[in-house]
Amino acid sequence: MNTQKILLAILLVNLIFKFNQSNAQVFQQSEFMIGTYGETQMELSSLEISQHLNGTLSGSALTSFNTRKNNYINHLTGIKNAHFNLMSGVLFQNNFVWGYRNDEILYSLELLSTTPSLSGLRRLIMNPNLFGNINASTSPSMIIPGWSPATYSNVYMNVYHPSGTDYGVFCPSGNCDNVVYGFHTLDEPELADRENLHEWGNYVNTQSPGKTNFFNYSGGAYWGDISTSSGKSGYENHMNAFLSPTSPTSTGYSPDIVPFAYYPFSTTYCEANPYDAASLAVGANTLKNYFWGLSKTRDLAGDKPLWCFPLSTEHTNRVPVTHRWLDGYINTCSDILNVHYTNPTYNHIMFMDFCPLAYGAKGLFYFTYDQVPNNSNFNNAITDPVNGTCTQRYEEVKNINHYIKNIVGPVVMQHEWVGAFHKSNSPTNETDLTSTGSLADDLITSSQNPIIADVNNNDILFGVFKAQLDNCYSYYLLVVNKNLTGTSPFSVTLKGNWSGINRIMIAPAVGTPPVVDASNPCGPYSYNGLPYNGSINYTGVSGTYSSISNTTTFTMPDMQGGEGRMILLDKCSQSSGGGGDQGLFNTPSDFSDDIKLTISPNPSTQSITKLEFFLTDQIGVSTTEVKVINEYGIEIFVSEKFSPQSGLNSFNLNTSEMSSGLYHVLLYLNGVISGHKTLQIIK
Repeated sequence: MNTQKILLAILLVNLIFKFNQSNAQVFQQSEFMIGTYGETQMELSSLEISQHLNGTLSGSALTSFNTRKNNYINHLTGIKNAHFNLMSGVLFQNNFVWGYRNDEILYSLELLSTTPSLSGLRRLIMNPNLFGNINASTSPSMIIPGWSPATYSNVYMNVYHPSGTDYGVFCPSGNCDNVVYGFHTLDEPELADRENLHEWGNYVNTQSPGKTNFFNYSGGAYWGDISTSSGKSGYENHMNAFLSPTSPTSTGYSPDIVPFAYYPFSTTYCEANPYDAASLAVGANTLKNYFWGLSKTRDLAGDKPLWCFPLSTEHTNRVPVTHRWLDGYINTCSDILNVHYTNPTYNHIMFMDFCPLAYGAKGLFYFTYDQVPNNSNFNNAITDPVNGTCTQRYEEVKNINHYIKNIVGPVVMQHEWVGAFHKSNSPTNETDLTSTGSLADDLITSSQNPIIADVNNNDILFGVFKAQLDNCYSYYLLVVNKNLTGTSPFSVTLKGNWSGINRIMIAPAVGTPPVVDASNPCGPYSYNGLPYNGSINYTGVSGTYSSISNTTTFTMPDMQGGEGRMILLDKCSQSSGGGGDQGLFNTPSDFSDDIKLTISPNPSTQSITKLEFFLTDQIGVSTTEVKVINEYGIEIFVSEKFSPQSGLNSFNLNTSEMSSGLYHVLLYLNGVISGHKTLQIIK
């Protein structure tokens, strides 16, 4: 169809642009990341691991080792099955006591890199052996005085560099580096730690090009404080200080990722009135100025990826904390009995996921997957603290993650974020979200809003994304219900004429997850027709055009509380107002048939589909790459680059996880699209 051709063409421009930038040896986020603090004790000694790897472990000792190793792999498999692609975290052996061993982390990486069921899951390494004796009692500085990369560089080079001795011993496959996404240096550092963190970031960039040095410098810096004007100023100064590349020892370093860690739901708080009383009436109960913090952090991020932190565990009392701001603003929260972040429901979690996504966030990091043991401040996590099995929240998070992975994440990563626009400040009642407030440009009445004329529901937030090719463009709208209660169907009015067949298309709903399967709690979905089932098929809806107002109105289906749902507005499939049917190609014959690209079987019902192509002479062709794009223009697969040979070449494409539908298979030679075939999958 025309829609498919144009969206494919739009995406191809983005792919070529990404290819041209791929040679830079710096961290570049290429896929939407869904992470969690999901670490459990491996319960394998250094001696056992060494004996197992050198083949000297046998008998009952080997049986016991394999049982514990498989338990650990099953734990990681549960994380992967919940559609997380990134994990990190403290080793929750006892409260927040860190008990890492270098060999234990390396062996975990070895298991990640060699276990097929864990393919795609990577790790942010959090290891105090690299960063010093981190201990909250040393506040305000969480890193020991006199720290420098030189102090711990021998640990890094020995353990995490592929040339290191320990790396060679505990990572015999040699592939551990491939599953390292980067280093999670500190969680909630204070300003006194900035210089050391910047210096370490420079060291990571030098020794591990392409890895990230992540530290959550927004978390813990302003719990509740942004409800005041002085707190807002303090937060901005605090974030700017960490983002500034001009600190004395940083030599130009600035963090790769900008975090926003602000849990929005609280039943009580030690600050006076941190939330608006009116919010309680509609059940939103958000901490005051949540959207101010989200919008401001998005502005501060600029071109850097924004990652946000949904709370997936009940977070009750907090110990007294003193906040230290760059400008000297100090607030002490001393009432340890009056802090209680709400036990998050399915609707809470959707709100904490979809609202940041509407602001263009490119990563979500859940706190936490594992229950923090022996600490009454944390309850009801994704896993059960007694037996480690998955709770109902596991099914909830898995369902939301699946939707984001398939529907929202690809749009966020591959298309331009235009802005986030609210109908009103309901239900959170933030004074900044008014026509005279500091977030006036975040309202649909803003001149920066290119597409939304109106919506007859005051609780709706739109995230707007634009895909453009010359004068032809399409929009994606992430529609978010900010209320925790569901909506009835409501109307959305768009600027311009969007009437016609398949001009307005609605993605599937998130749905309601099934009851957790007690017999296989971390296993595959038990769909039962209830949750999001992995479909990426948008459904066309009719829009009514008014020539008087030059607007188009359509009906949005009912939405759950906190839910987000994607809308595709296709401006390219018809000539009216869109520039016509402009594609990089209309049929496969637009490419030379010299390479004789074939796909078999096609249509395919198999888990493996073979691609073959022919090169008369491979001289001058150094790299080959295969990419697969679905019918909505979303890239779903990119192969590793490989070297072709003269004559017949073949490539086995794994189609086992591809749902029924049409896909575009692209063959790149030296980074240039040289072949295209349409593949039909039938399941």
